[in-house]
Amino acid sequence: MSVLLDIRDLRKSFGGVTATDGVSLAVRAGELHAIIGPNGAGKTTLIGQLSGALLPDSGQILFRGGDITRKAAYVRARMGITRSFQITSLVMDMSVLDNVALAVQATKGHSFCFFRPAHKITPIRDAAREVLDKVGLLARAETPAIALSHGEHRQLEIAVALASGAEMMLLDEPMAGLGGEESALLVEFLKTLKGQRTILLIEHDMDAVFALADRVSVLVYGRIIATGSPDEIRANREVRHAYLGEE
Repeated sequence: MSVLLDIRDLRKSFGGVTATDGVSLAVRAGELHAIIGPNGAGKTTLIGQLSGALLPDSGQILFRGGDITRKAAYVRARMGITRSFQITSLVMDMSVLDNVALAVQATKGHSFCFFRPAHKITPIRDAAREVLDKVGLLARAETPAIALSHGEHRQLEIAVALASGAEMMLLDEPMAGLGGEESALLVEFLKTLKGQRTILLIEHDMDAVFALADRVSVLVYGRIIATGSPDEIRANREVRHAYLGEE
C-alpha cells in the first residue's frame, strides 16, 4: 500500500511549550489511521499543521509525494485534504441540503455562481442528495442545520467533507459529545468509508478507535511513542504505562 501522507520530523513550539517534537509518520492510501494520546499530547496541533491552519517551525509534510509544508489551508483543500473540527463549522441558518450543495458546488468548479442557489442547480442538488443518502441524512435534507442533534451535526460535517471530493479526511474527535447510540451509529458509518477515503482520526473514545483503525499511533508529549495495529498497541507496555493504563 502506497504512502499518501508522509510526515517528517515535524516540530512546533508555542513559547517554551513544545507541542510537536519531531513527529514522523506515514499514512497509507486507503487506511484509517488513528492518533491517540492524553490531553496536551499535541494531537490538535499536529492536525492543525497537516491542514495548513498552523505552520510548523521545522520538518516536512508530503502529500502524494509533493511538499505541502508551507502551502495554505485552501490550497491543501483543493489538493484533496479536508478537516472536520472538534467544534462543528457548518452554516447553521442554512438547510442540511444547502450545506452539502455548497461543498459540491465548489468541487464542481461553480464557486462563483452567486446568483443561483447551489441547491437549485439540478446536478449539484442531485449530487448533494446522494451524499446525504450515504450518511443517513436524506430525510433531513430540508431541515435547518441548527435544528439537528449533535450527532447529526457530526454526520453533516462528514457529508460536507465527502461532498468536497477530498481524498484525505482529517477527523478531529468526531465522537466528542456524542451519546452511546450516536457514537455507535457514527462508527458504523465510518466503517463504510474504509478503503474509499484515507482517514486520519484523532479520537479519545478507545472503543471507537479499536473498532475502526487499521493502524494506531500514540502521541505523548509531542512524540510518537508507538505505531502498530490495534492489537499491537493494546499489548505495548510503554503505551499502557503512558496512556491506556495497565488494565
